[in-house]
Amino acid sequence: MFTPINKAIKIIGGEVTNVSNLAYNFAQRFTTPKKVCEDIRLATRQLKGKKLNVEINVVANKQCEVSVIDPTANK
Repeated sequence: MFTPINKAIKIIGGEVTNVSNLAYNFAQRFTTPKKVCEDIRLATRQLKGKKLNVEINVVANKQCEVSVIDPTANK
């Protein structure tokens, strides 16, 4: 049975993230860390150079959903 992954990380927008940081979490779930990094880069290309928090959700069909967490949101 597949268990989805939800992971929040800090990145710099529009750049490829360090693959080794994601390898442990995502290689076990049948998706490649390189693909996750590329999805992050594509999702944040409009915010290039800014420090961001992103949430990564890996769903059952090996696809990643990347969403930028609003830094001004109240917690």
